[in-house]
Amino acid sequence: MARGVRPLIQHPDAEHLDRVLNTTTLRSTWAGVVYRAAEPTYATHRDLLNGVGSRKYGGRWNPPATMSAVYASRSDHSAIEEAKAHFRYYGFDPNDALPRTRRDRCFLPTSSGRNQRIGP
Repeated sequence: MARGVRPLIQHPDAEHLDRVLNTTTLRSTWAGVVYRAAEPTYATHRDLLNGVGSRKYGGRWNPPATMSAVYASRSDHSAIEEAKAHFRYYGFDPNDALPRTRRDRCFLPTSSGRNQRIGP
């Protein structure tokens, strides 16, 4: 078990949700590209798609300690808009959520706190 993660507790409507998910076409396998706007600290190969953060702290659709969930978007635009909404919510300038550009170069934040240069 990951450090600091509480054991799972059963969702209060788990029995009903199980019936719904097992009797509908909602349950399926999907493959494709997803986008996430994540804090650089957690934008690592190991952390980006494991769902530990939502399990530990909860998310829009899951209370803390109920399940691991990965919140992602099927479009880059939606991921950026989600990041900007979080910045607005916490009183930050939403433009600070965007990748930084300077002249013909683009810099992306990294987990080390330094910007990674993309392009020429």
